[in-house]
Amino acid sequence: MTKLTPEGEKIVETLAAQYKIGADAVRMMLDAVARGGGSMAKFNVPEFGGSGEWMRGAMPMMGDMGASSMKATVDSLCGELSNLMAAQANLFMPGGQWPASEAWWPTELGEPSLTGSRQSARYAYFAQIRRLAVDADGRIEVYDTTGFNIEGLAPQAGEGAPLTFASNRGPVRLGSFPRVHGMTREAPAAPEANAAASGAGPAQMPATEVASAVLALIEQLGALKEKGLITEEEFADKKAGLLSRL
Repeated sequence: MTKLTPEGEKIVETLAAQYKIGADAVRMMLDAVARGGGSMAKFNVPEFGGSGEWMRGAMPMMGDMGASSMKATVDSLCGELSNLMAAQANLFMPGGQWPASEAWWPTELGEPSLTGSRQSARYAYFAQIRRLAVDADGRIEVYDTTGFNIEGLAPQAGEGAPLTFASNRGPVRLGSFPRVHGMTREAPAAPEANAAASGAGPAQMPATEVASAVLALIEQLGALKEKGLITEEEFADKKAGLLSRL
């Protein structure tokens, strides 16, 4: 497992006490969520009945399918660990965090809030600007998620079914989102070139949506602070950074 900072160890102990489980179980789940990029986890934790899978927005898959209380604990714990990673809490020692996957998405989008994959497709979601990048068989498309907050992949109907995401407004198909621009991994087109070709400037997120996204992130940070998972100083610093984007 990756090595945690003293603050990371404190957070593990806090969560262990909150959920009334062993600290080792929390460390194993944190390790699994980190491996899954913050949006999914494959784990094998004896305290949770052995192997299982968690994905944001979907019911955990576990060996004992009838253990509803255990499923709820896993879902809640993994959700909190995912939020901590999204808030960039100081969990891992330098060089100890799981390496980020290749930044295959357009660099102008910044760092994603969530990443994940299914079969031959992978995605990266950028909550603060409401953009969703999807790489399907080497072709990268970027979408405007409009009024949806993406929470992960939703259960699919079967192999070959349209990619569907879990959101704050329920499952939504990828095809429901307007496309911003497309590019291939082999020959990425610069944003300036796309704008020049279309005769328009780059797509901008409406100011009202920016404000809504920023306020939602501040609320999440506030919840983490109230639970003692981030300090007052960290909250103030991250809040100031978010407000500067308004």
